[in-house]
Amino acid sequence: MKSNVNIGCILNYARHTLIDQTLLEYIPFFKEHNVGVINGATIAMRLLTNADPPEWNPADDQIKKTCREAADEYCKKNGSDLARLAIWFSMQANLPPTYVEGFHDLEAVKSMKYLPLGKTGMMVSKLSFGGGPLGCHFGTYDEDEAIETIRQAIRQGINYIDTGYWYGQGHSEITIGKALKGIPRKAYYIATKVGRYELDYQNMFDFSIEKTRENLKKSLERLQVDYVDVIQVHDIEFAPSLDIIITQTLPELSRQVASGKARHIGITGYPISVLKECISKSNISIECILTYTRYTLIDQTLLEYIPFFKEHNIGIINAAAVSMRLLTNQSPPEWHPADDKIKKTCREAAEYCKKSGSDLARLAIWFSMQCDDVATNLIGIQNMEQLKANIDIANNDISDKELQLLDNLQKNFFSKIKGSHWEGKEIKAYQAALDKLKK
Repeated sequence: MKSNVNIGCILNYARHTLIDQTLLEYIPFFKEHNVGVINGATIAMRLLTNADPPEWNPADDQIKKTCREAADEYCKKNGSDLARLAIWFSMQANLPPTYVEGFHDLEAVKSMKYLPLGKTGMMVSKLSFGGGPLGCHFGTYDEDEAIETIRQAIRQGINYIDTGYWYGQGHSEITIGKALKGIPRKAYYIATKVGRYELDYQNMFDFSIEKTRENLKKSLERLQVDYVDVIQVHDIEFAPSLDIIITQTLPELSRQVASGKARHIGITGYPISVLKECISKSNISIECILTYTRYTLIDQTLLEYIPFFKEHNIGIINAAAVSMRLLTNQSPPEWHPADDKIKKTCREAAEYCKKSGSDLARLAIWFSMQCDDVATNLIGIQNMEQLKANIDIANNDISDKELQLLDNLQKNFFSKIKGSHWEGKEIKAYQAALDKLKK
């Protein structure tokens, strides 16, 4: 029976200790319901001390024997105290549910910030791993290094990985699948997508029930996992009608969740208004959204929609902090839909940063990570150098000099851009290409 009385906190004892970490499994639930968590009996009622536990301690003899050996034969001989270590360990209960002792770098995980992803119950890292560049949309890369980079990212506390068939027509999923092999399944969340597929316009999008079911099955095979934590409908604005998403794609994903092949449902897209409309009309629970380049130095459209997403307890994933390479020292790819004015301004801003001894990409990523209403910031990563740089940005503040530089960029460059987005441009190009093929 559900309580009608508001429960503000819970107290549990001996469930986040050196011998039992059951509490971690339930923290996402308590956070989702804004219930305070009190952790009692960090030394497990004297089990984890140099003293004998009281006679009434309900632990079995094997547990008691192991704890005595740990206290007497190991800690004492090493000049330490088991109780001290046990109390310290229990005070680290802010570790995410994905933490796996013996696999993760504890200090790195403790340095990473984690936030709830809407109503999913998932606690996701502030920085998440974007698999888009592993599909070669931004140039080639060394696969062996990419695989090791993914593994190191997870060890260092990045627990959310995003991919999709569209990124290299399965290549990103395959590479990530190779990296995940041998990593404890508990250690990460994996998200993939349905709906966007091939490079040729006629087969680029398919939101049908059959294709959705087929692609999720194949994605699981490429990723070498039994289920994904989040299954997303990719770029819903390209559907011939939003009704197809609402009546076909989302209901099929709901069936896949029921079958155990996925746990949560999300939608992605560039125009945030379409994401809002879909959530408002759908009878299927949408638990998170992913939008890209909409909270950056040149476009903060996402802020307008945050109250709506918060009201519906929808997790927000902010992707492409560097606006698909616009806000870097590199030239954006040829397919980039921004107009020439935006590209020119971004090039000038990058040069200004260089001359000032800084890096535009670093400032852009830091800026995008300052919104606490965003659960995670999805950054495309290909190699160890990029991983190290992005973790540094996620865990540290920028200098006063860089803050001033950021202010100058806003005033002297980006404030001059009128219409800093390209909504509708890609859809028009897609429709024009389809019309041309029909002639």
